[in-house]
Amino acid sequence: MSYDPATTGEAPVSWGRGPQPEDEPGPAGPGEIDRSLGFQAADIGTATWLPDEPEALMKALLDDGRPFNGAFVPLVIHDPLLAERSYDAAEWAADLIRTEGGQCVCITPFAEKGWVAETPLSPRQWNHTAAMIERLDDLCQRFRLRPLVSDRIGDEQARDDSGLDPELPIHYVLDAGNFLPDGFVPARLISPEKVQPDANLADRLRGFLGNRGR
Repeated sequence: MSYDPATTGEAPVSWGRGPQPEDEPGPAGPGEIDRSLGFQAADIGTATWLPDEPEALMKALLDDGRPFNGAFVPLVIHDPLLAERSYDAAEWAADLIRTEGGQCVCITPFAEKGWVAETPLSPRQWNHTAAMIERLDDLCQRFRLRPLVSDRIGDEQARDDSGLDPELPIHYVLDAGNFLPDGFVPARLISPEKVQPDANLADRLRGFLGNRGR
């Protein structure tokens, strides 16, 4: 099944009822916390930025010398107007990562400089983000790569298989979409709805990435 979030703003929000386009973010209730997507600055602060030309990339990896398990891939996943640019960038990055023997694509949300930190996305933007994650999950499966995304509830990863894998450290950034030269910066994308932690949280979050009942 295909979705066109750039047109509709809708997405298969498979981890439970997501915000609908007509919903308005409401005030948080007692004990409710943020759900967010995005790696911390410290996660990519020591990473080496790689060129997106195959021969130059290979040379950069040889010069650096650290294991190549994959790369942080900057992508704008909350903005429908940049959906196809971001998807094309992810496809090019996945091809390069696979060719060089990497295993992971770290989906790294970026936003335009001037992004207001700690401001929740609109419901439409969050639904679009969900749809983009679905598309990128399928893309990684096509290239036989593992998609990684930091999906946090408060200070904790939402699922055991989200976030970085300490057994596969990521030492590189591959900006295949040239978002950094165009003034984009790493972003933490916050859901317009708060989450109420409970004993069934893991069950309610299943399906966001890679557990969609296939």
